[in-house]
Amino acid sequence: MTNYLGEISVRSDVARYLERYRPDMVSAAENFTLISIAGGTIGQTYGTSGLGGEGALDTQTLLGISAPTPLTVWSTGGDPPFIPDSDYPTVVNEPFLTWTNYVLNQSFIPQVISNSYADDEQTVPYAYADAVCKQFAAMGARGVSLLFGSGDGGVGGVQGGSCQSNTEPRDKFIPLFPSGCPYITTVGGKSSPMQSAISQFANFWRSG
Repeated sequence: MTNYLGEISVRSDVARYLERYRPDMVSAAENFTLISIAGGTIGQTYGTSGLGGEGALDTQTLLGISAPTPLTVWSTGGDPPFIPDSDYPTVVNEPFLTWTNYVLNQSFIPQVISNSYADDEQTVPYAYADAVCKQFAAMGARGVSLLFGSGDGGVGGVQGGSCQSNTEPRDKFIPLFPSGCPYITTVGGKSSPMQSAISQFANFWRSG
């Protein structure tokens, strides 16, 4: 699986989750592999930015379902090329190309990769999107199945945004990238399942 944007997978949190839901696999919290790409965060202490929920949720869910299957977590740093829109005036997109360049240079690639991140398609320059999509095709040629989340906001944008075009004065549904790439499998529906899961996750940790 992948982490971006400073998200982290904290082993102690994963252990707490597995103690409750997969007590037979608590040891998996110490056994998954963490790899930093381009300065991606693999530290085990949450900062003050509020990041960590996405990385924690993804790691716990995957291990809860798939342990003892080995898990590798790549954390990739950096910012990609970016075109602002009304929902995202500053870059919050993921450095997918940095990640794919690293992974494709490895002699072995895990055969199933989960990636829960997506961007407003109109914020991704075409040349960059094309390069990333071709890299996904190269992974597919090596037998890799790439799974991506379809987003948290349905057709209104990643977070159920304004539906405003950033190239013309009109409203439109905002497709997500990389969901439009034909070499991946996009999974999910709209905001309520993911937002509900994140809310339950937050309540779980607040309650101790």
